[in-house]
Amino acid sequence: MYPAGIKGAAKPLTDIGVARVGRVIGVGQDEIRTAIEVEASGDGFDRHGRPEMLFEPYVFYRELGQGPKRTNLAFTL
Repeated sequence: MYPAGIKGAAKPLTDIGVARVGRVIGVGQDEIRTAIEVEASGDGFDRHGRPEMLFEPYVFYRELGQGPKRTNLAFTL
């Protein structure tokens, strides 16, 4: 569930927007398009217009630090 009000006025990048972003951050348009396709499921927004937030399990467990340890699909303290 997303917090209330997370939907903003952002829109998917146009071809011109991709070129501009590429120039600003110093990468090619192909790299920008690849990131959009792979990391943002095509345009970066879900069907409700909210930013796409992909769950990355390895990041989740890394950020747990010394917290609960994962064993199979259960957690132990």
